[in-house]
Amino acid sequence: MVMGKGHRATEEKDRKENKDYYVVGIGASAGGLKALKSFFENVPVTDNIAFVVVQHLSPDYKSMMVDILSKYTTMQVLEAQEDMSVETGKIYLIPPNKLLTIKENKLHLTQLNPQYKLNLAIDVFFNSLAENFQNKAIGVVLSGAGNDGTRGSKDIKEAGGMVMVQDEDSAEFPSMPQSIIITGIYDHKLPPSEMGQQLLSYIHQPSIVQGNVNRTEKDEIQTEEEALNIIYGLLKLQLGIDFSYYKQNTILRCIERRMKVCQMADLNDYVAYIYRDSSEIHKLNQSLLIGVTKFFRDIEVFDLLKEQIIPQISSTKNRLNTLRIWIAGCSTGEEVYSIAMLILEYMEEHNLRFNVKIFATDVNRDSIEFASRGIYPQSCAVDIPIRRLEKYFNKKNDGYQVIEEIRDMVIFSNHNIVSDPPFHKMDLVSCRNLFIYFQSFIQKKLLKYFHFALNQGGYLLLGSSETINDEVSELFVNINTKCKVFKASSKNRQTLLDYSQTALSLDKSFNTRITNYSATEKKQNKKSVEEIQQKLISEYVPPCVIIDKNHKVIHTSGNINKYIQLPNGAIDLNIFKMVPQSLSFILGTAINRAKKEKVKTVYKNLRFSFNDWEEIINVTVRPFSESNETMMIIIEEKEQEEGDHELVQNNHTINTINTINTIHVEKSMQNRINDLEYELKETKDALQNTFEEIETSNEELQSANEELLASNEELQSTNEEIQSINEELATVNAQYAIKIEELTELNNDMDNYIRSTNIGMIILDRDFLIRRFTPTIKEEINLMDFDIGRPIKHISHNLKNIDLSKEAEEVLGSFIPKELEVQSTRGSWFILKVTPYRTEQDFVKGVVITLVDITKQKEMIEIIKDREEKYRQLFNNANDMIFVNAFDETGQPNKLIEVNNTALGYWVTQGRNY
Repeated sequence: MVMGKGHRATEEKDRKENKDYYVVGIGASAGGLKALKSFFENVPVTDNIAFVVVQHLSPDYKSMMVDILSKYTTMQVLEAQEDMSVETGKIYLIPPNKLLTIKENKLHLTQLNPQYKLNLAIDVFFNSLAENFQNKAIGVVLSGAGNDGTRGSKDIKEAGGMVMVQDEDSAEFPSMPQSIIITGIYDHKLPPSEMGQQLLSYIHQPSIVQGNVNRTEKDEIQTEEEALNIIYGLLKLQLGIDFSYYKQNTILRCIERRMKVCQMADLNDYVAYIYRDSSEIHKLNQSLLIGVTKFFRDIEVFDLLKEQIIPQISSTKNRLNTLRIWIAGCSTGEEVYSIAMLILEYMEEHNLRFNVKIFATDVNRDSIEFASRGIYPQSCAVDIPIRRLEKYFNKKNDGYQVIEEIRDMVIFSNHNIVSDPPFHKMDLVSCRNLFIYFQSFIQKKLLKYFHFALNQGGYLLLGSSETINDEVSELFVNINTKCKVFKASSKNRQTLLDYSQTALSLDKSFNTRITNYSATEKKQNKKSVEEIQQKLISEYVPPCVIIDKNHKVIHTSGNINKYIQLPNGAIDLNIFKMVPQSLSFILGTAINRAKKEKVKTVYKNLRFSFNDWEEIINVTVRPFSESNETMMIIIEEKEQEEGDHELVQNNHTINTINTINTIHVEKSMQNRINDLEYELKETKDALQNTFEEIETSNEELQSANEELLASNEELQSTNEEIQSINEELATVNAQYAIKIEELTELNNDMDNYIRSTNIGMIILDRDFLIRRFTPTIKEEINLMDFDIGRPIKHISHNLKNIDLSKEAEEVLGSFIPKELEVQSTRGSWFILKVTPYRTEQDFVKGVVITLVDITKQKEMIEIIKDREEKYRQLFNNANDMIFVNAFDETGQPNKLIEVNNTALGYWVTQGRNY
């Protein structure tokens, strides 16, 4: 059956409205083209995924990405346009100089502001993708510089989506992937060629939230509730966090995402996978604890803090008081530092100075460690006003660090607000966007704790979608409904009893869950063994109590209930408050003696009476551990016989009387008092010694602190000097760079001159060692290229009757140049010049020897001399001489010359006129 076009269009429209398809946002920057090619080469066409590629493009660059990517995929590649509908099986590319967002299945473009120094186009698109597609959003971050995409990836993870990141080894520019890998918010770290298959495996996994998990009918398979209980138990066992009080849908969504990542279709298979891969429970925990926050999030709330709440709290403080704030669920610390900035601003504006302590807590240790460093990526600058960014942050390599003055105001701590005790005497408690994850009964308990933690009139901040439970509404007064600000009422402060009961109940539920998970056969065997042990203990073992070093009961066995009773009021497991007073005297004496002497102490034949009941017992106290910190108390019951009041005599048996309540109680009390006085004296002595040691240590610490302060000042001063020197060195370095460039050019000029000149030259230093020479001079002086650095006197030459070394010494000694005509053994003639080598400062640093070839000039001179001699002989042989004028070209007489008759006769016969 062929479906018509109209039917397909309707189906496509319905599918889009229900968002049953995925949108994959791909962020890339420098080096991203190669990664994109590899990615799309390995992604087959699918009818339930649309791809949007966001790159950092130059505003002046005409992008050719549409044509380029079309060569590597059969999917249609389009450049995004305003209000363009998103369709599956297509790829959309961001245009240059634009920011891209998605809303209601349509793409929207805005102009990139040229004033922004950072291009955060990937964060902007990922944020809109998370808001509109929730768990159908997928973020992929490829090669690039900077950290764009990190904030947006957090948004996608918070919304229930999935994040993939390119591994550092395959990325040409790994900064962007590394920024996400450090935060741990990714689900897969892969090369681009492997991402496509992983992507398809992820989207084809069924949803356990909607009940689509396939189940087998095997009897041993757990139910969904049992499987979840196992996961809760493992999280508590390995990480110390009980997620059973979280909203179940929230937990299921996170588990579903991890199942898709691990390619698990069944919840029981996922439980088995957790047992096989110990790292998976940590990844699930990381997924559950991801918190999205930013600086000055919900600006209206921070405006209210600055204008109303902080002034109100500060009005009650002076130099001797401390302003105390508790921020529960602080995540990576942006909100913490935002509030700290507001407080510091207020104190500076009003010239106030008082102590500020901000307690920032979170159950996620990784978040606490990240927040305590106070270093955030460059993208955080978008949320912080420029003046605050410049004032309260120091620029680091690829980010910003909160200044030390702000960081000193904050104490970060790992803390679970459900299972750990709350803080106390707080002026402000902020717990924003955390209640939404808890069940209502936990919300009510936490509101009581916050009321306990706050001073009377203290403020409570909740998230925009959170409110006060009606059952505890009398504890708080609503100050601002929109910003969710409340003030603690004057109702009596809550006690921590509710906290203890809640913690006990949670531990009990955890123990139940973790115990329930084991094979059926193991359960039955364990139960049988326990029943046998319990029966043996109850029938054959006398009543026994184990106490710790603080006399707290930690274990009991046998029928001990008739000797130990729980006290009224608050629970106190101290053994002396759980037994009758008459028996406590005997136990106190026996316990002290057993501790001191480290041996068994026995009281025999004691007549124990309690209300209308009476019997004879033996009491034995003995050390239970080698460290002597735990003690065992055994109570043996005896039938009354004649002579039972007789005492057993041995080294460690205490003589007692047959009725504790009436006979020799005073003696036992006196022994007990003596023991207590002795313990008190020892305790006082120990405290005195400890106090003296603390005083000494305090003085030493004070002295060390002063030394550290002085050292810190010196280091600060040294640091400033080093900074100044560094700047000077930078200037000098720049100057040297220019000089080096000039010297390089001069050196090139000199090399070319030396290679091209016909003048022979040797440059000697003050020790007459050869520094440089021209190739021409090697014809007469026997030099080789490796003779640089050798003395001139070691070098032979072809010049007659000349000592180059001697000539050089004379010139260097007198500073007077010399010039000589010399002849070589080959008959060539040269002008030899020896001159001092002078520097720019007119210092003589050596000698310069030059040879100028004058052979041709000498030959011409000889020829001229020969001709002159011939002419002279001719004139001498002539009888008559006449003088004639020689005329120049203009007809003017030039000079008078002398000729003989023969020459004149020749000129006349040639018709010459004179």
